[in-house]
Amino acid sequence: MLKELLDRVLEVINDDDFRKKTKEEARHAFLYLILSAVWAIVDCISFIILTSLWLNIIPSNIISGICWMFTSFSLNLKKNFNMNDHIRMRFISYFTISLIWTAISTSMVYFFIEIIWIPNAIAKFMQIMIMSIPLYLANRSLTFKDSLKDESSKKHKIFRTLKH
Repeated sequence: MLKELLDRVLEVINDDDFRKKTKEEARHAFLYLILSAVWAIVDCISFIILTSLWLNIIPSNIISGICWMFTSFSLNLKKNFNMNDHIRMRFISYFTISLIWTAISTSMVYFFIEIIWIPNAIAKFMQIMIMSIPLYLANRSLTFKDSLKDESSKKHKIFRTLKH
């Protein structure tokens, strides 16, 4: 039984399609890491500027979250995943995920700064590091998935059928 399992694992690993998909996923993850550095800088700088202007940490985090949201979406759409289709649907998905992320991140920043007394910049950096991987996985599987085109064409077929 163990030999059969090992043979099956080797068969999958040696499969060209598996290698191609794995290489593509690694490329997306690496580019996402690089692009994350860009939007993390935008997020941190805008948060630090807003809090240094004596704005409360909660609105500061929400505003900085909106800044990174537009930066991150446009960079990932064009540079990382190279998708030009269903931009409105992808943005709605990204926006929804980002709103959830912003609510969680605001809670984290508040906890770090107000409860644990971590300095603002360090708290923001920690929050970004903790939330980056779950955010990537959510957006990769929902917003930037390749099957979005297939799902959309199915919906359009249903609507065309209903109209006639």
